[in-house]
Amino acid sequence: SGVFEFISEGFDYVLCLFTVFVCIAV
Repeated sequence: SGVFEFISEGFDYVLCLFTVFVCIAV
């Protein structure tokens, strides 16, 4: 459970950064 939550939070963080990067690039 802890590991899954860690991966989930990490994925959400990366997805957020990627979205911001795309918005800036576009």
